[in-house]
Amino acid sequence: MTIALSHRIYMSDTRAGVRPLYTMGMLERPQTNLAQKLAQRAKPRGARFILIEDDPADVQMLQEGFRGSRYEHDWHVFHAGQEALEYLRTLEKPWKSPCLVLLDLNLPGMDGRHVLTELKSDPKLKGIPVIILTTSNNPADVQKAYELHANSFITKPTHLNQLHTIARRIEEYWLDTVQLPR
Repeated sequence: MTIALSHRIYMSDTRAGVRPLYTMGMLERPQTNLAQKLAQRAKPRGARFILIEDDPADVQMLQEGFRGSRYEHDWHVFHAGQEALEYLRTLEKPWKSPCLVLLDLNLPGMDGRHVLTELKSDPKLKGIPVIILTTSNNPADVQKAYELHANSFITKPTHLNQLHTIARRIEEYWLDTVQLPR
């Protein structure tokens, strides 16, 4: 199952569905809401995130972590590694946009280590940065991920405020500091 989400669209969504356009708080401060909407529209293009994560709660938490970003991200969510690889292989220039893969190690079927091996051995895909984002903090998993050419290894935090911090750091490093193909 593939879900493509725009960060702008996600920001207007809630767990129960689309948030009403006008609430009491919004009617009391229309200038603030207008300024916020204009600021959202003026966001620079961010990354095409390929999120490979089988747990829907973790998907939602990760996207929530990027809420409030100054960038407009495109999210492509895959619940299985094989689906993500098939999608990436259909793209003419998968590294363009820029593209970042956020990969969980513990996936059903083809696990994250195997996905990483496939990504880094494919001449068309090997240039895509892969950020391992997993619950594991096992030193053997960290070692193995870097041996398989992961670009970063991050242990998923347990609190949303920590995830906001990690999201900002991912953006600061991968979108503000380093140069990626466009």
